[in-house]
Amino acid sequence: MKFFTTYGDEKFLKQKKFALIMAKMNGNFDKIMGYTPNDIDYEFYNKNKNILSQKRGGGYWLWKPYFILKTLNKINNGDYLFYSDAGAFFLKKVDILIEELKNSNQDIMGFELPLIESQWTKKELFINMDCDNDKYYNSNQILASFMLIKKTDFSVKFFEKFLEYSCNEINLTDKFDKRIEQREDFIEHRHDQSIFSLLYKKNNLKSFKDPSQFGKYPSGYSANRMKKIEYEKLYILENGRKFRVNCFSEKYKEAIYLNKKELPIRSYLKYKIKEIMYFLKLYKGLVR
Repeated sequence: MKFFTTYGDEKFLKQKKFALIMAKMNGNFDKIMGYTPNDIDYEFYNKNKNILSQKRGGGYWLWKPYFILKTLNKINNGDYLFYSDAGAFFLKKVDILIEELKNSNQDIMGFELPLIESQWTKKELFINMDCDNDKYYNSNQILASFMLIKKTDFSVKFFEKFLEYSCNEINLTDKFDKRIEQREDFIEHRHDQSIFSLLYKKNNLKSFKDPSQFGKYPSGYSANRMKKIEYEKLYILENGRKFRVNCFSEKYKEAIYLNKKELPIRSYLKYKIKEIMYFLKLYKGLVR
């Protein structure tokens, strides 16, 4: 069976409802599940209140590995689970992604960003996860806004570890160890995404092409208009970001639309208008 799950508090109620509708209509899922803060078990909340009570990320996104693992424990071995942040919604059937995952002989499908790990993960986490070397510093970060998982013993253990690392305040939050000096190129910690990314690479998992509009227009992640992008080339942009788009064999195009700020339909329509104007050479800004 194919399961879809997402999470949203009151701020993301409309986005969550829309994501669930689109998962059913377009995603071809057998069952959809939308969680709220009330679905967090009292014992877990009480134990991790110092993190979950903080405003940023509704508790620094600790609910993400928690609900993914909670859902995995409900479904059967061999079932597929797609987790998505409330701002993303399906445009096409999830089956195209499942086929790619099957062909890879992996149980987890993580999507690669064109951003470099050293700039978006604090040094404390590299150290705590035994990843304090150039192999990880110089690698592309893996996205945690959405992911596809086949339930197996391996994937369950992976997300148990993801949750374990995330329950550590130093690993997850913007709290820093003053004894540790950050790298010169460090910009900002990416919290749950940083943990997921390092854990994914520690397990030597293959990364996949971003199935959202950003996979089609990766310059959207640059915050800097890029006229031409060469694959595999590392750019140092004017804003200081390191940027590298790797080449992937996957042929799927936009299966998901990723929106975080606006109402879903409005955001998607604005994106399509920009895309049309871009191809007509009437718009030179970022298409995202």
